[in-house]
Amino acid sequence: MKTSKKLYDLRDKEKSLFDFYEQTLNKSLRMFTYVNLPVPEIEFEKQLQTNGYTVVFKYQDKIYCNSGTLTGQEKSPYNQPTQAIINVPAINLSKTFSLENEAVLIKNDFLQVGLKPLILSKGTQIIENRLTMYLKNVLGRAPFTITANSDKSILSAQTFINKLVSGDLAVIAEDSFLKDVNVDSLTQTGQASMQDLINYQTYLYGQLYSELGLPGLTHEKQERMLTSEIESQQATIRPLVDNMLECRKKGIEQMNKLFNGNAQVELDSVWNNIKKKQETESNSETETESNQESEADKESNDVE
Repeated sequence: MKTSKKLYDLRDKEKSLFDFYEQTLNKSLRMFTYVNLPVPEIEFEKQLQTNGYTVVFKYQDKIYCNSGTLTGQEKSPYNQPTQAIINVPAINLSKTFSLENEAVLIKNDFLQVGLKPLILSKGTQIIENRLTMYLKNVLGRAPFTITANSDKSILSAQTFINKLVSGDLAVIAEDSFLKDVNVDSLTQTGQASMQDLINYQTYLYGQLYSELGLPGLTHEKQERMLTSEIESQQATIRPLVDNMLECRKKGIEQMNKLFNGNAQVELDSVWNNIKKKQETESNSETETESNQESEADKESNDVE
């Protein structure tokens, strides 16, 4: 397989953010697992996470899912959609489906937001900080600024900087250049250190993963935390995931009723492992408390 030798341009923030979004979505698409789902699982989940919802419908005895366009809010006392306009050229379909008896609206979350705003907002901060680290690393090769007074000197200075960015050692031997430029040292006063930037990057990733239902603390931080603090942190990483799971279960229940199916959904991968661990710890704590109460009652009876 032929690969490009061109280096990834960390200064292209728009492309970096798009790639970050795709990479994060690649991970979050493993959040749920399905049994007997009548549509492609990855496509179904991708529509939910990117659009905030999907519409499941039957056409020519086959079940499909499509984001479509939600309409008919004027027919609902709560301004909720009652119809979905579905256009799928590949199967020659252009039709308005009723969401009461022809199709099912399945939400990613209560407000049909999806994960896109969350990933992009956190990703923007992560990309900006990554660029700062990149520039700080490059400037470490030449911690000074160059001021040039002529076009020729500016061109030479730019060539010198470009070589530094690419990691090459550069030498300018022109006497006119040396006489025509001023070199000023870059002060580090008030600037964040590389360690500060790394810590901030870890914090940003932690915030994102916490929203996605994953522990986001570093090992160092957890070592300094009390047990109660860790339990509190674990309890705060579940709301969105529980929200998403509930919406999927309700939607699939409606889909099963409408299309006489038996599909099921549960948490998958590391999300399921976290849930099982929390349930085991919760059951263990309940059992411990029950045993303590029994021992207290026994001691009380012995005293009497």
